[in-house]
Order: sequence, then C-alpha cells, then structure tokens
Amino acid sequence: MKFLKSFVSFFSTITTCILIVCAVNFFLSGGTEIPGDTLFRILLSGFATALVTAVFYYMEIKTHKQFLIIIILHYVLLCGIMIGLGVWFGWMDFDLGGIIMMLVSVAVVYALTMLMNYIVAKKDADDINRMLEQLNRRRK
Repeated sequence: MKFLKSFVSFFSTITTCILIVCAVNFFLSGGTEIPGDTLFRILLSGFATALVTAVFYYMEIKTHKQFLIIIILHYVLLCGIMIGLGVWFGWMDFDLGGIIMMLVSVAVVYALTMLMNYIVAKKDADDINRMLEQLNRRRK
C-alpha cells in the first residue's frame, strides 16, 4: 500500500511537471495548440517515469556515495525512457539536438519534482514538529 501511495504521488507530480515542460516547449516552438493525443502521451510518460521513480524511492541508501550513484542511475534511466518515448511519440528527432533537448527537459522535470516533494515533506515535518511541541507543552 505504501508503494501505491508513493506511485500515485509521484505520478501526479511528474505528470504535472511533464505537462508544464510540454506546454513551454510547444510555446517556444511556435505551436498554438497542444494536440489531443499529446495529453494521453503525457499520461503514459508520467506513468512510466513515476513507476521507475517509486521503485528507486524504496532503495536503501546508506552512504552519500550510494545516494549520488542512485540519483545518477535514476536520471539516466529516466532519460532513456523519455528519449525512447519521445522518439516513439514524435516529440523529438533522434539526433544530438533532440537528445540534448530531452536531457534538459528531463532535468527540469526532475528538479521540479524534487522541489515539490521537498516542499510537501518539509510541511509534513513542520506539522509533526508542531504537534510534538504541543504534546510536550501539555505534559509539563
């Protein structure tokens, strides 16, 4: 159940970030409308990358070096998935420019997702700390 909850959370966050990046890319490329099939492709992209992210989320990390290796492997795997999907969906050409564009797009989605998760986790931690302080005051 914990995995499913994490997956749903990552899915909603990642899919929202992919939508934002797609909208910006369409705008910058001179597009006026996002084609309807793109919305389903964004959902599929969000599903695939959220599934991988949820699996990586449960890896046990003991050292800073392991953390860095996991982050790099996770990013590389996400880039591989998104380059494959990007070519399949016609979002990019499989050339240097297309690959660089997708690497940057994945990095932006990655950064936005981590920022959103940090904000939520910080709020949760602040709420827990506030409740603990209230509990400690009542005990005195």
